[in-house]
This record gives sequence, C-alpha cells and structure tokens, in this order.
Amino acid sequence: MKNKNIFIIGLLLFAAAFICYSGTLNSGFIWDDNYLIHDNSLLRAPILSFQVFKQDIVNSSFTHTLYYRPLQILSYAFDYRIWGLNPFGFHLTNVLLHFMNAFLLFFVVKKIAKNEVVALLTSLFFVIHPAHVAAVAYVSGRADLLFFFFGMLSLLSFIFFRENNKKVYLISSVVFFITAVLSKEYALILLLIIPLMDIFILKKQSVASKIRVYVPFVFVS
Repeated sequence: MKNKNIFIIGLLLFAAAFICYSGTLNSGFIWDDNYLIHDNSLLRAPILSFQVFKQDIVNSSFTHTLYYRPLQILSYAFDYRIWGLNPFGFHLTNVLLHFMNAFLLFFVVKKIAKNEVVALLTSLFFVIHPAHVAAVAYVSGRADLLFFFFGMLSLLSFIFFRENNKKVYLISSVVFFITAVLSKEYALILLLIIPLMDIFILKKQSVASKIRVYVPFVFVS
C-alpha cells in the first residue's frame, strides 16, 4: 500500500472519529470518573514509584474495588500531568484512542481479508457504530479502548510472525497481550481469538507447530 493511501485512510478515520465524538470534548467527569480520576490520589503519585502497579485501580477513603487495571490508571496519570483535572484532555485521549483503534483494525482486517476496500469499510463502520459510545464518551470507559488498542497490536504482531517466522514478532505479540490484560481483564479473550485466527484464517503451519507458540500466552494468563 502506498504511503499516500495510508495517509488518506488515516485522515478519513480521524475525521469520522472527531465528527462523531467532538461533542464529548466539552463534557465533564461523571459517575465513576469522580473516584477513578478526580479523587484518585494514584494519579498524583510519582510515575516511577510504580504505585499504580501495586494495588487495584482506586486509592481513596470512600470506595474499594477489586479491579487490577494499572495501565488504565497510568494513562490517566499521564493525562493529569498534561491537563491537570481538566476533563477536556481526558476526553481528547479517549477520542484519539478510538481513532487509533480503528486504524489498527484496518490493518488487521486488510491482512486477513486481503482486501483494502473491505478493511476500510470495516474500520469506518467500527468508528461510527454507536456501540462504542459508552467507551469513548465516558472517561472511565478507557479500559475498553486500551485493551482493544493493545489487543489489535498483539494480533497484528502475531500475523507478522506467521508471515515472516521471526520470533521478534511473536515476542511483540506476547508483550502486547500482557499490556492488553493489564488494561482490562477481558483481553484474555485473545487466548481464543489468536488460535482461531491462526488455525482457520492464517493456515501457515501444522497444528503441532501452532500449539507451541500459544504456550507463552497461556503462561502469561
């Protein structure tokens, strides 16, 4: 694919994301945003203290959760250092992540379907579909955006591994799988998606050789 085509597709997806969600940029914090962001002292902790990796997602006196999603809180911490507690910046990050997810989805579908038009229509449908409103418009929904982002990178890396048989791509796929799980536990669904994609779509290796590459994913899980 020519760089010009990639730029045009990226610009189209970017425009679609912002047309759909520009109205959220002036919204405030609501519901869970208050204790995950506004009143969460983890956002103010020094990044290198790794405090967000030592406990669940909330550090406050009035609530307790059992969710371990450190990369979700780490992303809020970076937003906080740029924007303070201005909700605009947090909403902007969500919209940008949604755009990047659609862009990554384009490349994954193109690799699988071998068709640029199908990949573009799929990613455009993904951007505008109202099922994503809760994840994009709601700052606390960022866990979904992050696990999808890293999940797409994991799938794409695995496809590159099957195409080139270079272990660096397999390692990258496992690393992105780890970051997806640390964003939201639902990312464990990749344990099902990757083998199914490998067996029924990629069809590059024998079943025995396929099974060996799944071991790191199972071990991480």
